[in-house]
Amino acid sequence: MIKVMIVDDEEIIHLGLQALADWESYGFSLCHDAANGHAALELLEAHNDIGIVLVDLQMPKMDGMQFLEEINRRGIKQQRDLEIIVLSAYDRYDLIRQAFRLGVSDYIVKFEMNKDEILKQLQAAAARLEKPYAAQKDIAEDKNDRANDILAKALMGEGLPELPDAREYVYFSVASVLPDNPAEFTDQLPLMRSIAKDLASQDLCVDIAGLSASEAGMLFAFKAKSRSANERELEAVLRKFHSYLKNYMNLQVTIGVGNVVSDLTGVRDEYARAKQNADMRFMLGRRKIIFPRDTMGIVSRDIGSMAGLSRKLIAALRSGDESALAAGLEAVFETMSQYNPERIDKIFPYYFEVLFSVMLYLDEIDATAEDVFRRNVNFYEEIHKCTTRDELNNWVRNIVRWIAEYLRDRSGSASRPVNMAKDFILRNFFDKTLSLRMVSSYVGISENHLSSIFTKQTGQTFTEYVTELRVEKAKGLLRETNLKVYEIAESVGFANAEYFSKIFKKATGKSPNRFVAKSP
Repeated sequence: MIKVMIVDDEEIIHLGLQALADWESYGFSLCHDAANGHAALELLEAHNDIGIVLVDLQMPKMDGMQFLEEINRRGIKQQRDLEIIVLSAYDRYDLIRQAFRLGVSDYIVKFEMNKDEILKQLQAAAARLEKPYAAQKDIAEDKNDRANDILAKALMGEGLPELPDAREYVYFSVASVLPDNPAEFTDQLPLMRSIAKDLASQDLCVDIAGLSASEAGMLFAFKAKSRSANERELEAVLRKFHSYLKNYMNLQVTIGVGNVVSDLTGVRDEYARAKQNADMRFMLGRRKIIFPRDTMGIVSRDIGSMAGLSRKLIAALRSGDESALAAGLEAVFETMSQYNPERIDKIFPYYFEVLFSVMLYLDEIDATAEDVFRRNVNFYEEIHKCTTRDELNNWVRNIVRWIAEYLRDRSGSASRPVNMAKDFILRNFFDKTLSLRMVSSYVGISENHLSSIFTKQTGQTFTEYVTELRVEKAKGLLRETNLKVYEIAESVGFANAEYFSKIFKKATGKSPNRFVAKSP
């Protein structure tokens, strides 16, 4: 194992490098940290086994260049095998060339740092040190793969987990980890395992295994003989683990937790409970830790047919009564809230029943989903993207809103949103960030729908309308004030004077300066 020292005054760099990968599985231990050159020199003197140094060029007290000069003055590289890689916040090639003359092996630009680039540099440095990092990597990976398989099978009910000094552990628990984004999940498992093990204590063993591309299982084994004390420690460790994944790995997960039990054979049943608790994210919300106590009070009842509520929704759509439509939707959601299945997909048919009734109404008035949404919509695929009850409700709410907008547009009653849009633009034309998305959010309809009805009613696109208004406001300022052209450009919402002058001349046939000169 090659020991690596990170020398940087930014804590985020230390944490970021540690979080990028499970470096030990590649034969590297990032085990020493220093915030400046002085501290790094002390560590080098105290630890002869440091093989690679990653050093920033800009630091307080003693910067990277001074550190390199002192390394040479003391002859440290002549006394031992040592590879030095420079970290630079930007491409200062003059400094980097000077660093090479002082004996560094390579450099990494900070904003380009990623796992592959750093691993490539570390492995190249290791090769120069003639250390067998490749063999160490293979051994570590084989060991991790075997441990993963054993734990995964145990959680799924095939055999028992393997624990060091198994007889010392008297209580056990498990957790199911479900990611928001499975695509980023599998590659992060080695580092997740490393974080989990770091959170363990003398009396607590923690391990984690990948069960699928979208699920990991955790095992906790306790030596303490107090169930309540173990429950408190379990909660504390899981909260730290959840926080580390979010803040240092940018990994958002929901964790379902099982009970603390005194028999290792109970792990299988408790993992089923933990997985069930994690699946309850559709009711309780994603990105949480869901303990058994959080689901104890959840009860469910059969909500029967949704036909009556569907008829009220259709009546509101037919009449164009927005308040009745909103009330109808809330009645649907209130009824749905009384049904609390163990899995979210069991509630899908009730939502489909409502949507089917609405789509039948569209067919009745000779409209199609493509007319409403301006694209083909696969409702089955769309609903399966929802993982929480709130997401389901918002999905249905948006569908009904689109249909209501379509029906208003079709009946020619779209003037109100356009007037709201024009008023908003008039009050915010000077804002450089003004956009169709911003206006549509204010009006409360989709961007596509607002764009369509705005152009129909005004005869101009959104961009043309805003540009014309800004040019007219600029004309007034040119006539009535002594402001400079760049000041007027900023005042009416243009990003810079050059773009303003170009647009102004295109609209008026004159540059802003000539317009002022010819104005009476």
